Amino acid sequence: MTGAIDINAVLVEEILTPIHRVDKLYLGTVLDKSKMRLIHERGYSRVPIALSEENPIIIGVLLVKSLISVELDGQTIAELFLQDKIQLKIPIYLSKNTKLPKVGRIFKQGYSHMAVVCDSEDNVSVI
Repeated sequence: MTGAIDINAVLVEEILTPIHRVDKLYLGTVLDKSKMRLIHERGYSRVPIALSEENPIIIGVLLVKSLISVELDGQTIAELFLQDKIQLKIPIYLSKNTKLPKVGRIFKQGYSHMAVVCDSEDNVSVI
């Protein structure tokens, strides 16, 4: 059959979004009205959180629903997390050579619908 994709042979590196194209926030990001509006407008349920712009390694996933009761008073994501005001989940890390059926099984466990794809310490992307 031509034109059909053999999903069993597809690797995550073939479908990932390169890290430079991923909308993300940083630990030092102040959650203010403009950031909240951006998250709302884009319809995100989860937002990757990176260490910093200089070191954009994804270290957590912000659950947007945890922002519902947060008062916006000029605090950073790190401060809000340390005060238990928001939830950051530990990301799922996958090899770029992981096949899609395995990714599906991992996602089906219900922990997350987002994973960080790594091929080295310096090269990560997100699916």
